[in-house]
Amino acid sequence: MVQNFIAQSENIESMLVATLGAEEFNKEISRILSEYADMIDRRAAIYILGIEKGVVQKRRKQIESFQELEEGLSGITFRAVVQRVFVPFESKMHRTLRALISDEKGGEKVIVLWDERVDDALSNRIEEGDTLIVENAYYRNGELQAGQYSAVKIDKKDKVMPLSKVSDGKCNVMVRLVSPLAVRTYTRDNQERKMATGFVADDTGRVRFVAWNGAVATVEGAKAGDVLRIRGALFKNGELHINEFSQVDLNPEGQIVLNRVEEVFEGVPCAYSCTVISALESNGRLYIVSRTEEKDIKVLVQEDAVRQFIGGLSPDIEIATAGLLKLKSLVGKECILEGKMNGNGIFECTRMIEA
Repeated sequence: MVQNFIAQSENIESMLVATLGAEEFNKEISRILSEYADMIDRRAAIYILGIEKGVVQKRRKQIESFQELEEGLSGITFRAVVQRVFVPFESKMHRTLRALISDEKGGEKVIVLWDERVDDALSNRIEEGDTLIVENAYYRNGELQAGQYSAVKIDKKDKVMPLSKVSDGKCNVMVRLVSPLAVRTYTRDNQERKMATGFVADDTGRVRFVAWNGAVATVEGAKAGDVLRIRGALFKNGELHINEFSQVDLNPEGQIVLNRVEEVFEGVPCAYSCTVISALESNGRLYIVSRTEEKDIKVLVQEDAVRQFIGGLSPDIEIATAGLLKLKSLVGKECILEGKMNGNGIFECTRMIEA
């Protein structure tokens, strides 16, 4: 058994060196040995790296929800919807592309595509609303990873379109209601009917929204700030129409619709993309200054958002201390913030997502 393990580790090493190059391979082995405080030997570190890179199939698992993920899990197959695609990054050794994705139950994770998988995604014009089908991924440091031994496919069927790309005809959209709905009745063919009108938006545009007859009941309880995921809408004359054949999900769990900064109103739930330019603590509260293309916005990061963002805490560490360190590490980085503007012009953040 020992001889088999030695032979296996040598085989894994040769595949990893061919994939990563000797310098990067040795650097990764040193990282793993350090993470395990040198309590494992080099062969074990090679095996662990093989699992991380998909060379070793520790176990295969089809997952339906990101809640099933656990650190070190490999051989993962899943489907997810692309919520946002970030700018590709290139170093001397690797190219990476990060995307924010969501599962069918609304859970969200960042996936990191490596090297050839970046080419797969870009050649298929990966964008918001696409369905991502991934095989043989692995999970490390809270992120899904798709490398050389992974397979990535992009399904554009039934994709959600940003408003700026919608043209006349049927479409699927995810939008935020940015005005109250006005419901009224009218008469046609001697029958009394209903319609509801308002405005919806995402970070690419804003359009008039009309719900007809049977569809009114699906949105009548919606208020400004609510998110609508709509399948089978009709875009016509610059307006978005739905009827009883359209499918509407009100506030689908975990889904994000970004707002343009001019759509960030006092007291109305919203989300926007920004760059963190500073972080500070005042009277036990944590603040950041977020920079958008239009202006800088002061942000109060709520305690629940801090806890969710930094994860588990040792009981002897104050949340303000750990939170401030984490927020300072974000300076210069892109984030998505959810929450609402208060009456003092400060955005109260209830959720943060690092790009």
